[in-house]
Parts: sequence; C-alpha cells; structure tokens
Amino acid sequence: MSEKSPVEQHQERLAEWDKENLRSLLKTEYGKGFLWRLLEKCFVFSEPGVFDSSNATFHNLGRQAVGKQLLTQILEINPDAYTELAKIGKRESKWAIAALEQEKNTRKHKEKKMPDPNTEVKIEAPDVEVSAMFTPDEVKQRQDDLKSLWTDRRSKLSDDDRKKKTKPF
Repeated sequence: MSEKSPVEQHQERLAEWDKENLRSLLKTEYGKGFLWRLLEKCFVFSEPGVFDSSNATFHNLGRQAVGKQLLTQILEINPDAYTELAKIGKRESKWAIAALEQEKNTRKHKEKKMPDPNTEVKIEAPDVEVSAMFTPDEVKQRQDDLKSLWTDRRSKLSDDDRKKKTKPF
C-alpha cells in the first residue's frame, strides 16, 4: 500500500476542518442565515447571466460554481439543511421587504415640500415639552426659544454642579 504524501494529508485535514466549520455554522440561526445569503450571492438560486457583458457573466458563473460546491458540501453534512436554510431565507426576505417598505415610506415623507400647517408638532427639550398647533415658522421660533432657555439655565450652574450634572431648577 502506498502512503499518502504530506500534501494529500494536509488537503484531507483542510477538508475535514471545512466540514467541521460548516457543521458549526449549521448549528446556529446566524450561521444558517449567513450560509443562505452566501449561496444567494453565488447565484445558486438565480441566473448568473448579464445581458450586455460576457465578462460579468463569466465572473458570475465562477461565483455560481463556488456556490454549488458549497451547497454540495452542506448537503453532504446534513441532507435536511436546505429546507432549514430556505426557511431562514424566507424569513430574512420578509424582513428585507418590510425594511424596504419602511424606507420607501420614510422617503415619501421626506419628499413632502411643505408640512401641513394643521399638524400637531411636539418640541422636546430637557424638562420642557410643548405640544400644540403651530405653523413651521412658529415651531422654529419655539425651538430657538427653548434652546436659549436651556443654555441660560446651563450657564447659571456652578462648575461643581456641571460636574455632578445636576439641574439648576
């Protein structure tokens, strides 16, 4: 019988370490989520072709080959892992969609040119809260007034009080 060369032994050790690392990733929700996102980035579940760029297509095909190899290793370790990963991927997709919706709504809100003058506005400052119906100019004026009031209060503090972070009133 022929013995394995040091290079072959090293490669076998590396392959076993890779399997152990994958096993540990598959034991946690975070690891499964990471693997699912990695497989998605490797175009395992989508087409790697880019319409007008053969270089980009070849690059993506290489990524897909690595992704398929990773998926094969995962399935060798745990044949049920794909369904577990897919469940996490579906949940993360829902989160991503919700986050996109929230961002879209926030963007719509920011795109409004002028706020409705009849909206209720709350102005908060330390120890002071004003809530009433104000126009945007009135809101700005009240914010400035509150800032100056707070600055005046802070200036009346002694150095010892500032260190203790106590309030003057």
